[in-house]
Amino acid sequence: MNCRKSYKGAALIISMIFVLIFSALAVSMATLSGTNVQIAENQRKANCARACAQSGLEIIRLWSNQVSIPGDTPENQQFDLIADCFQSTVTGISNIAPEYDGSCLTIPTIAFDSTKGQNFSAQITQIGLQTLQVDVTGMYGELTKTISVNFVFGTRAHNVFDFGVATKGPLSLSGNIELEGVNISVESSVYIE
Repeated sequence: MNCRKSYKGAALIISMIFVLIFSALAVSMATLSGTNVQIAENQRKANCARACAQSGLEIIRLWSNQVSIPGDTPENQQFDLIADCFQSTVTGISNIAPEYDGSCLTIPTIAFDSTKGQNFSAQITQIGLQTLQVDVTGMYGELTKTISVNFVFGTRAHNVFDFGVATKGPLSLSGNIELEGVNISVESSVYIE
């Protein structure tokens, strides 16, 4: 009987040890789940910034498809012509004036959703005779993501394709003839070689 009296209260101590171990595990699990929520929120914000950059790149691609370089434009003036086309396109669509300093065309911040801080900006520089580097920065709140892409552009082999009608011989038109171009007025002209 003396042996039994000496272990009185041991179960209480062991149960307290288990309670402390399990409470420490519970606190660590709660901290871990809170950290996971913060990581997920950071990834969501980063993905929103990346999506803004990708959307901005698609808009730049759409605007660049509207650029038409005549075949007889000298190579050293092609980027100036591209910058002029971008400036007129962007100003006409969004009332935002791009800045061109002779070597870099900067498109200022254009908002997708101003309440959430979703917007993009872009810089276009010529890195070769027929290569443009486009850096599009997407912003979501305080986060930014930048996508850098090289666009290769080219001119047509001959400026004959700038005209609506081309012939190697005489052209005879009679009656009330009207030539109209689809995109620009030079397409309605006649090229006779």
